[in-house]
Amino acid sequence: MKKVKKHLEGITKIMDYNDKYFIVYNEKNMLSFVTKDTLEFVHENCWFNSYKNYDDYFILVENMSGLYTLLRKNNLAFLKKGTWYKSWFNFSDNLFRVQRSDGLLTLIKKSDGNYLFEDKWFSKITDFNQDYYKGYDKDKNCFLISKKSGKIITGVKIKYSDIFFDSGNYFLDSNELICPARIYNKAIKPLKNDLWANDYTHIEDDFYLAFDGVKNDVINIKTGKFVFNSLYKNKQIKIHKFDENYWLLSFLYGKTTLINKPKYDDENVELSFPIMIDGKPLFFYEHKPFNNSNIILLQDTNSNYHLFKIPSSDKLPIEKLHSDITIKSILYSNDKIAIISDNTGMYNIIRKSDCKLLFNEWFKGATLYEKIEMVILKDINDKSTIISGCGNILLKNIEVSNTNQIIISKNNIFICDNNSNLIKINYN
Repeated sequence: MKKVKKHLEGITKIMDYNDKYFIVYNEKNMLSFVTKDTLEFVHENCWFNSYKNYDDYFILVENMSGLYTLLRKNNLAFLKKGTWYKSWFNFSDNLFRVQRSDGLLTLIKKSDGNYLFEDKWFSKITDFNQDYYKGYDKDKNCFLISKKSGKIITGVKIKYSDIFFDSGNYFLDSNELICPARIYNKAIKPLKNDLWANDYTHIEDDFYLAFDGVKNDVINIKTGKFVFNSLYKNKQIKIHKFDENYWLLSFLYGKTTLINKPKYDDENVELSFPIMIDGKPLFFYEHKPFNNSNIILLQDTNSNYHLFKIPSSDKLPIEKLHSDITIKSILYSNDKIAIISDNTGMYNIIRKSDCKLLFNEWFKGATLYEKIEMVILKDINDKSTIISGCGNILLKNIEVSNTNQIIISKNNIFICDNNSNLIKINYN
């Protein structure tokens, strides 16, 4: 009893913590923990300013200097004695990120409280990719840190301001210029000294578009080989994948064209265009699928439309459909038909299933009733042909006084002829 009483001298308050421990406060309102069965201090001569729950496994305690450490909830043991820091952060499933009073950071293992790497502190630490963390020291040098070993991959201080990871590839940033990089012997180095550029944009696979402020180059950054050299000087372009055989090349704020995709091992190949009009590449402002097959609709820089069949193999040419027609506008389009007009202002209908014209003749007028998906075409003799939205001919060669007069009664559709007779349309 005397030991117990002495043990509790100076205690001003006792609070319940859990089924194993009390929280006790001294005259300075500082707290500590004692066991319920023996009233022994869990941490001899150790008092805390405050405590709070940190997560499901730890509590955060503060010392007299305003620094923090973690205690395990199950037994109130220190994660690691002497690890007092300004802040603690859940960095990953296995690591804490801690900050010293001077603002520098390091990583600590959740399992045992040991440092991931000894005697190395950073001004910033971030996740980088599946293999590495990225850290910046107080001198703003950038390092990669192995997640597996905790080793500093870049070894000594490096002269690059940043390291990037994009689509499975490493890049070094030297303030204004960027270069593909590789990790050699625990150091990250430029792939080739002639690959520095203002910007790199991923196209697909290992192909990147590099812009050096003057010209554009396509580079295979696995091999370090230039594929297309010096494209469109003093013009910034973009290149995107179109399909397995072709790329889209577009100018910034402007027109687009198709180019042939190079083979993976190609080097210094000539830029080639699969779509040519009068011996010149076809540039267009808009492209979109025309049907559920491999037919695309292009609108060129003169606002004309073109239909092209894109083959599944690069051994087959791209085929232009209706090359004898200049399509000036698309009046209407659904998944079955498209109403087109040519450069003379005449109209026809293209059936989307086979991209053929529905009529051999052209019509001087076309009126669309979009609500019921019906089209009335008027020929040069002022006779009308009525088409459903599916492309079926409903009525042919009738004389209609007023094509704007459509009568819908329940499920029936009528139109007036020249004699003011109502003609029933069997719509399907």
